[in-house]
Amino acid sequence: MSGTYTILVDPNWDTTGAVTLTLSEEVLGWITPGGASVPVTIARAGQRARLFFNGTAGQRVSINVIGATFTSYNVLLLNPNGSTLANTGGQQFLEPQTLPSTDVYAVLLDPYQAYTGSGTVIVYDVPPDITGSLTINGAALPVTLSVGQKAFLTVAATAGQWITLRGTNSTIGCLEFAFYLPTGGWVSGACGATWQQVTYVSQTGTYTFRLDPYGAYAGSLDVSVTSP
Repeated sequence: MSGTYTILVDPNWDTTGAVTLTLSEEVLGWITPGGASVPVTIARAGQRARLFFNGTAGQRVSINVIGATFTSYNVLLLNPNGSTLANTGGQQFLEPQTLPSTDVYAVLLDPYQAYTGSGTVIVYDVPPDITGSLTINGAALPVTLSVGQKAFLTVAATAGQWITLRGTNSTIGCLEFAFYLPTGGWVSGACGATWQQVTYVSQTGTYTFRLDPYGAYAGSLDVSVTSP
């Protein structure tokens, strides 16, 4: 509420001395998912930046901070009531989050301690994940991924087979890929335009091949499965 507030400085025990207090308002602004990035400057110790945006129930958003000069910081996605929906845990990229309701949300850029600096905030409007199927020794499947998107591709395999998962013509800097049955599997990673991973099939069934670009990487690649 509006009024006069009081800051109490209370030394521990019998400690005496002097302290300088800095009182700052948050840096406020608006940002649009899928729209232009917003540059932010935090010049005062203890200050934070809060960027509001309109969100829709079921919409997926992801957040990235580029060119940050803060020594250390956290980025939070806030619910309409101000509670935390998700945070980056000190990283610059927030994986896609699904908004629970149609309302006004906020991105909170919060430097640790008394750090100051600047950075550019981007909120991505993340499309639905891609699904598809592959056939062993069949044609390669072209896949294009936006920031935050993943691809889930199924392939039928027989116990005792050796198969090779292949990625070619990739414009995605680095990505994580996983190959698993509902009972478990493995996860690996790859960087570069061409990569392959040989694996042994221990159970007959339909496997899922998941492609997940690191951070804010996006682009396209051709995916195939061969034997071996």
